[in-house]
Amino acid sequence: GGGDGESTFLEVMEEGDEDEGGALSGPGTRSVYSVLAVVTALSGVPHAGVTHREFLRDCCALITPKVQKLSPTSLVALAEALQSLGIARSERVLMRRLSEWIEVVKYEIPPAALRKAADIFDAERGPRLFSLETAQSKRGGPGERGTP
Repeated sequence: GGGDGESTFLEVMEEGDEDEGGALSGPGTRSVYSVLAVVTALSGVPHAGVTHREFLRDCCALITPKVQKLSPTSLVALAEALQSLGIARSERVLMRRLSEWIEVVKYEIPPAALRKAADIFDAERGPRLFSLETAQSKRGGPGERGTP
């Protein structure tokens, strides 16, 4: 289960948010990326979703209110990590926030990554709250013109 090092890490991340500022990053940006890095790293470890369940739950709780601080591609990476860890279905609130925020920034997500996110949300029974319309499809990108 979760060891002392895991709880100390999360305490440091929460405390770091109080001191952190900066016009560009805003409070909490650095720590949310640190937690994201740990979650995505654990997604490559066999059975980590089971052996580190409590720690991952705490990580998700820390990330959930700060989803809007993640870059568009990080949103997709987080959804991938949650699916790989087998915890996407149990992290409904975080998945919903991810889905809501992907809708907001979907034009900044490459079409292949947006499709991957859609596949994840569909496989994990959503909720998928974003469409697959991209900036490219909206302005009539290559291959969308009619044939003579």
